[in-house]
Amino acid sequence: KIDSDYIKEILSIKDKDEVRKKLYEELASVYDQLLVYNLKQLHFHTPDNKSLLRFHRPQKYGDDLSKTRQTVVYVNKNKEMIDGFEEGKIYNGFRFVYPLYRNNTYLGSVEISFSALSMLEEYVNSFEVKAAFLIKKELVESKVMPDEHKNYIQSPLQNYFFDKQVNDLLRINNANINFCNKYPRLISQIESEVKKDIAFSLYFCDEKTVVSFLPIANPVSKENVAFLAVSSKNSFLHDKELSTNTILFAVIFMVALLALFVYRELISKKNLEELNEQLNNAQKVASIGNWTLNLIENRLYWSDEIFNIFEKK
Repeated sequence: KIDSDYIKEILSIKDKDEVRKKLYEELASVYDQLLVYNLKQLHFHTPDNKSLLRFHRPQKYGDDLSKTRQTVVYVNKNKEMIDGFEEGKIYNGFRFVYPLYRNNTYLGSVEISFSALSMLEEYVNSFEVKAAFLIKKELVESKVMPDEHKNYIQSPLQNYFFDKQVNDLLRINNANINFCNKYPRLISQIESEVKKDIAFSLYFCDEKTVVSFLPIANPVSKENVAFLAVSSKNSFLHDKELSTNTILFAVIFMVALLALFVYRELISKKNLEELNEQLNNAQKVASIGNWTLNLIENRLYWSDEIFNIFEKK
């Protein structure tokens, strides 16, 4: 729709107010339709990196983007497309920035961006995980217009913000990560790890959930500017716990059986010794004894009193 002769003809008009009016009339309905797919920005820029028309904030234009929008500077300088995550003056987003030509005349660039929510929804719906998106605080404070800071809220991590809209929608759908604020040591560990700007995973709260933190870099500077966090129940730990509990129960059961057997053997031995002692005492009082002859072994067994009767030791 944008890469058409008619749109490029509009961009060639010298009166920028007229350009903004005609572009908005032509593309506003398309922009509104794409909002349901988490389209975040449709933004035209002049060749000298100034905002020409923001469909998400049409009343804000003419500001210089050179210091805040590296992707716009890159496209206007190199005349080639670039994409990736970048913070802006109003919103952050996964941006796709394209150069625009009419014949051999360079007209500037256009950006089509999507909210982090569009990516998070894919993770949540496809993999049944929970998610969070954290953006560096210093980045927001240095780039975002002061009156747009309301779009961000403090995360449990001191140096990171949540995108308020993304966080609210995840919370409504019960797909947001519980950062276990009651465990300061855990938060401290996460803050220590994110400073390394590398991907990492750790057990969370009940130690049955694994959360992975994936760094997101600016496509031009390659600097890590955000973290995508996803969490899910750890099936390995669950299976390991179940297996361990089963083995432990089996071991306890066998030990209990062995203890019962040993106990019964000890009791039987004790009872047998008592019976033998009583029998010996009875034979001693009555001066009688008993004997057994094993013909197979050719062995003769006497009781103690038989030895006494025959005065044998």
